[in-house]
This record gives sequence, C-alpha cells and structure tokens, in this order.
Amino acid sequence: MGIADVSNLPVVTGLSGSSSAAKDVTVDGVYTVAAGDTNARIIYGDTYANQVAYQSPSISGFTFSFGVVPVQTVETSVGNTAATKDTLSYVLAYSNGPLNASVNLTDSAGGTAYKQTTIVANYDFGIAKIGFANQSISMATGVNPGNGTMVTAFVPLGNGNIGAGYGRRSAAVQASSSFGDDVKQSFVGYKYNLSKRTTLSATYNKINRTGTATDLKETHVLVGHSF
Repeated sequence: MGIADVSNLPVVTGLSGSSSAAKDVTVDGVYTVAAGDTNARIIYGDTYANQVAYQSPSISGFTFSFGVVPVQTVETSVGNTAATKDTLSYVLAYSNGPLNASVNLTDSAGGTAYKQTTIVANYDFGIAKIGFANQSISMATGVNPGNGTMVTAFVPLGNGNIGAGYGRRSAAVQASSSFGDDVKQSFVGYKYNLSKRTTLSATYNKINRTGTATDLKETHVLVGHSF
C-alpha cells in the first residue's frame, strides 16, 4: 500500500487500516471500532504469519510475484472448501521513472473466505505526487463490501510537505466486521522538517460511517526524531 499512500504523514489515517480513535476490539490483530461498520478500511489487506513467495527479476520495469499461504486448519470434511484450501496471491508490478503501479489478485481462504482485486499506482509530476488505489472484494457468503477507491497527494511546500487523501467504500449492507462497508474518509496535514532528523506534523482526519453515531474527527500533532 506504500505505492498508493504518498501523503508522507506519520499517522495512521485509516485508508488502509483502522482509525486511531475509539479502540476497543481487534479484527485480524488491528484495532477497530466496535459499533456499526467496525472498520474504516477503504482498502483492505490481510497479514499472514506464514507465506512462501517468489518474485521475479525486473524485466523492463516489470516484476511478477506469486505467494502461497499454506492452510493450517485441520478439517474433516471432504473437498476443497474454504477451510481446506491454501490462500494464493498474484502480483504484477511496474516501476520505471515517475510511474509505479501494481495489480494484486488474492484468493483468501479461512473463516471469512474472499477474492479481491487491488490496483495501486502513483505518479510523480515533480511539483506534486499523486497516489491511487481501487479494490473490489467478492466474499464467499455472496454479500460483498462494495468497491473501495482512494486518492492521496504529496505536495512539497517550503521546508516540508502537504499531505492529503480521500477515500470511499460503498456497500448496500454490512458484509463483514473486517471491512469498512459504507465509509468515507478525508484527511489533510503538513509535515515540517525541523532538521535532517526531526520533524513536526499536524494532521486533521475525518471518517464518516453511514448508519452509525460513531463518526470520527481527529487532530494529530506529532514530533518525530530519527536516531
């Protein structure tokens, strides 16, 4: 997701994770909001404890990778069910000059089986850098959490940069507590370089979840130092 989120702000915005506020439960090891649409995840991605993967050498800027997450569930039923099959991931990426792009196809097994297609890209115009992501998810239950789209921006300004982003995932009904089913998010911030290793940033983040009373508005002020 580093390809799509170019904002360069040192806070969790929620475009590819949960908000930093109202934490009370976890899903897949990520803090989420318990009421209503429990995540603000516009673009969703699982993490895996065990994976075997191959990545090809770069050929004219293109690389291909393939990953397998071996099933670790003991299942007594017969057949290739969601609980007995491996999770598979395919990625075709391109990186050359100002353009970076990638498309990922994931066939995820387990308790919440789904298939997803994620396209990410960024382009450096010199005066600004723009990032983009789009994701569609098809769940085994047949109730899907809609399509997610996000756009981010990086604009150098003075001794720092402006970062901003907007994202939305829309669905008619809540499909799973793991996804942001009907959610919009926008954020903007400025990161100032106090020195080569010390930064000061301020970010405003807003998350709207349809049908809940737990919309979020946050302001982050952060001082960071690299040792």
